[in-house]
Amino acid sequence: MPPKVYFPVTDILADPTWTALLHCERRVALDLTIMFWAEIDGMIKDEDWSIARRLGMTIEEWQLCRGTFTRTGWLIESEGRLTNTIAKREFDNAQDAYMKVIAKSKKGGEVTQKKARLQRLEAGA
Repeated sequence: MPPKVYFPVTDILADPTWTALLHCERRVALDLTIMFWAEIDGMIKDEDWSIARRLGMTIEEWQLCRGTFTRTGWLIESEGRLTNTIAKREFDNAQDAYMKVIAKSKKGGEVTQKKARLQRLEAGA
């Protein structure tokens, strides 16, 4: 998992898809956002029963909210998983940053190994 994923409250509150929601829908959206952030990839399984239960709603209530979230563009469905644009962006950014750290570490490890080989060769000569 990426070491740091930002929770950009300002971006969330300024997002047009957020401002299009009613107050009661925002509560559900905030709960969903927290659920996204609790997952390793920022996405939750697209299982209506499970989501409704975690939100304390009936399946019908959840499906009504889900329809609104999808129509406004707040909710993204992808490969049997759900997220929103901000969570996806932040998790993608964190993953990119993590991969850069890994690449740097690998490069640094290769340099260290090369130096150690040279020192062994020099010591043996």
